[in-house]
Amino acid sequence: SFQIYSTKTFRPHIAVILNIDIDHLNWHKKLKHYVCSKLRITKNQTFEDYLIINKNLKNLNFKTKAKIIEINTKETEILNLERIKLKGKHNLENISVAIQISKIFNLKLEKVKEIIENFSPLEHRLEFLGTFNGVKIYNDAKSTTVQATRKAIEAIDGFIILIAGGIDKGGNFKDLRNSLNKKAKLVILIGKDKERIKKDINFKNTVFANTLEEALNIAIKYSEKEDTILFSPGCASFDMFKNYMDRGNQFKNLVNKLKAK
Repeated sequence: SFQIYSTKTFRPHIAVILNIDIDHLNWHKKLKHYVCSKLRITKNQTFEDYLIINKNLKNLNFKTKAKIIEINTKETEILNLERIKLKGKHNLENISVAIQISKIFNLKLEKVKEIIENFSPLEHRLEFLGTFNGVKIYNDAKSTTVQATRKAIEAIDGFIILIAGGIDKGGNFKDLRNSLNKKAKLVILIGKDKERIKKDINFKNTVFANTLEEALNIAIKYSEKEDTILFSPGCASFDMFKNYMDRGNQFKNLVNKLKAK
């Protein structure tokens, strides 16, 4: 959003707005400024262009000359969903967009179907790291927003132990309360803003850890067979790590050492 804010002549033939949520308020300061920055993606589009948008965002007050296409998960009906490695409803929306774009370019749907069904999740994005004593472990270090963490929680089946925290970017962690109350057994918070996050989530089984290694050890101690340990920070990483990739790699190294014992 802060990159597209400074654009003047940028004109994509196909623009996509998947969602707009509270993010980067440490830079934008106000939500209105953030939303306006996001919507600049369609500012220079013409009648020859396409804007693919979540139907929940159509009520926003913005103008576009582009042809508007609503994201429709019915597009995924051509797929064998049991073969899809991407977890969560939000990824079905992402897949739907990919299919809609392929139709604009008149690509062969059978080839599109083959590619999607064989696509593996990218590193640090709900990345499955395997099991330890029957406990599944996921690395979602790319999660730097509350919304991303909420969707990660919702994508996991069964009970979770959540490791989260870092530098808050202005998100509303109260939005996690419902998901945590339904699925979480324990929340382990790390990083600069852990105390404020604890207050916002208001989840009784919340503890602090000083390091990522300590957090993982606590998670292992209190997990049971069939549980899932989910590392999904919902925050920026720069208080403890170089970036989200460093954060994710450190978590993966800790898990690998654990499994090697």
